[in-house]
Amino acid sequence: MLSDLPLLKNADVQGKRVLLRLDLNLPIVNGKIHDDYRLKRSLPTLAFLREQGAKVIIISHTDSKETDSLETIAKRLNESMPVRFV
Repeated sequence: MLSDLPLLKNADVQGKRVLLRLDLNLPIVNGKIHDDYRLKRSLPTLAFLREQGAKVIIISHTDSKETDSLETIAKRLNESMPVRFV
C-alpha cells in the first residue's frame, strides 16, 4: 500500500525537470501575504530537489479575491531562493 510508494529521497532527479504541484493558495490581504505557512513548508522539498540537481517547475493556483496571479507569492518565494515567475 503506502509503503510501496517511491520516496523522493530515492529518486534520481539529477539534470531532470521536476514538475512540482504545490498548494500555494495563500491568503492575500491588501496586496500582502497574510499567512505563508504553506510556502515555508514547501522550502525543504524545493531545496532538496535543487541540491540534487533538478530543474524545478512549480505549478499552483490561487483563489484570492484580490488577484488572479501568483506573482505576489512568487516574490515571497524569491526571498528564500531564486525563482523566475512565468
